[in-house]
Amino acid sequence: MSDTATSGEAVEQFLLARPGSVIGWVLMPREAYWVRSDGSHLFKYGGEACRLDGAFEIRLFDSEAEFRWWWVPESQTGRHATITDASVTGGGGFIARLKQCSNQLLWGRVACVEDEWVRLDEPRIGHLWVPITGVDPACGQCDPEDSKGESWHVRLWSVEYERQFHYGNRAVCEARMVAPLELVSEKRIRVSSDAVAGKETQP
Repeated sequence: MSDTATSGEAVEQFLLARPGSVIGWVLMPREAYWVRSDGSHLFKYGGEACRLDGAFEIRLFDSEAEFRWWWVPESQTGRHATITDASVTGGGGFIARLKQCSNQLLWGRVACVEDEWVRLDEPRIGHLWVPITGVDPACGQCDPEDSKGESWHVRLWSVEYERQFHYGNRAVCEARMVAPLELVSEKRIRVSSDAVAGKETQP
């Protein structure tokens, strides 16, 4: 964990070290939005450059690392940390990466897909554009009223790390998010839930 004068400095360092596809979100006092990188800069849906001044939390991640920046009011500075397999398990203390990843669904249902961005609609929060790759806008997944009548959602995967304490007790001590986001149908979600519960699911 390190102190930094501005969020822009820390973000720039992370993007230089991770030239691939990085996604994440920025939390501001009056708005929150998802972002993606072009290798050196962050931008929002529509190609608009991402403004970091005034942010109080930034999370960025790819398949191998997660970057966290947060504002500390008491010291009037920002702090940041980068989470990787090496940074978590390299310090010893009987910490290991779990083989099975955890996942969660983002709020909202898929309403449309445009230029590798998906719009999620939810009555309680309005709509939100999130970055996603490998989705064909003509495949029907972007149509909330497609011929199959299926709803589509976006799933976020996370890697978890487990610490073994004295006397054999174990607990998850850290986690990091993993890109890319995944588009998943409601039927597939039901099948996965039933499989975890040990139920038989009709095709």
